[in-house]
Amino acid sequence: MKENTAVLHVEDDFLEIELSVLRLLRDVAVRDATERMLEPLTRDGITSFHAGTDDTFSATVTSVEVSWFNAPEAQDELLVDETRKMVFSIASLAFKEDNKWRLHDGNSTITATISDEDFQHRVDTNQANFAKGDVLVCDVRVKQWQSKTGAKTEYEVVRVIEHRTAARQIPLPGL
Repeated sequence: MKENTAVLHVEDDFLEIELSVLRLLRDVAVRDATERMLEPLTRDGITSFHAGTDDTFSATVTSVEVSWFNAPEAQDELLVDETRKMVFSIASLAFKEDNKWRLHDGNSTITATISDEDFQHRVDTNQANFAKGDVLVCDVRVKQWQSKTGAKTEYEVVRVIEHRTAARQIPLPGL
């Protein structure tokens, strides 16, 4: 194997390629562009794609080979998964199961799943009442992914530590 090369193993074939080519193969945007470029080969009557000059073709792809160039489905890559303490004012509540609450952190409004069962029970049994200006101090699980379209963030309130009303602080039982 030469320097700055890699061996690509596909089924029973081995192919030595330059590392720069391998980087291109791993780039989903390049793979998507290649698939779009070769898309005419999937139509009836178009049997080959040639790249090169008027005199010499340096690459040829046939309609039989076009599926080899299909881009893989982009996978979201989890970059952050952490739990942190955060403070929110309530922008809007959802009392149906699996509905997300809209919470404001003083800077922006996010949607969050409330998975704290004790707090959810207090809400369901009317032990927790809400008014304008209320603040929730929470442990929040934040998960962030890199996706094909950019960054994606998901918030989950795993524990409501404290519910502060505009008038007074309400400590939660057992804390």
